[in-house]
Amino acid sequence: MRAVRFGILGAGVTLSISLLAGAPAMADDTAPTPTPTSGAVTDGAVPGVVSDADDVKGYKDEAGNVIAPADDSGSMTTAQISCTPETGVDNPHVSKTKVDVSGHGWWQKGTCTAATAHVTSCLYEWYTDGYFYQKDCNSRKVKPGTGKRANSRIACHTNVMTTWTNRVDVDVDGRTDPSDYHSKKANVACRTF
Repeated sequence: MRAVRFGILGAGVTLSISLLAGAPAMADDTAPTPTPTSGAVTDGAVPGVVSDADDVKGYKDEAGNVIAPADDSGSMTTAQISCTPETGVDNPHVSKTKVDVSGHGWWQKGTCTAATAHVTSCLYEWYTDGYFYQKDCNSRKVKPGTGKRANSRIACHTNVMTTWTNRVDVDVDGRTDPSDYHSKKANVACRTF
């Protein structure tokens, strides 16, 4: 909470008035320091743009736990897989409203005959500790085709350029399909803090 002090001439009285209930305390001429919106971000790590010199360590969920690598399809044998769908994923991008970043995922039948699949799209923001942190996930039961999509979305705090990844997983209903993720990465003028 920020307090403003007024002195009353000659009376030696100071009055404090709260201007922003619940806001962090700050010096009179400074802006509040935003805090990361995901769990367990390494102290001092901030969102940024991945360069060729950066060591990308992987992905973390909302609690800060390291999650599966980009392709973990080796965990199943070919005999266990009953069909292979085609996974559609688009680049993370600023949405039409210009206030958030979004990503979409969809599927095509590939070798599958099922009528529906659960498609999950997750957005990850890159931090300077080398990890992409999960910011939003959305799973949706959809029919095959590009018109039927799962959409992940999160509000931007600023329009500072940041690297985002959209990871999509397709789980075909009633079938055993590869447990892999498909992803696309892009620099987007959107940062969550």
